Amino acid sequence: MKSSKVITDWPGFNKNDLFEQRDLRQTIDARDVYGDVIHHTFDISKAKIKQTVFPGTEQKLNLDIWG
Repeated sequence: MKSSKVITDWPGFNKNDLFEQRDLRQTIDARDVYGDVIHHTFDISKAKIKQTVFPGTEQKLNLDIWG
């Protein structure tokens, strides 16, 4: 059985690290997650996804859940 993992840049719980000093900050753009799924499911290049599907995203995420 493959173990679970959390993929994020953990900001911490200090008040200065929280959004509006109360909420956890967003650390991953959901479009990067969706782009990685599209990349692996439909074999579309990350460059094409970045250019046409989700312009303005990094598309550097690799969830490696297919591997």
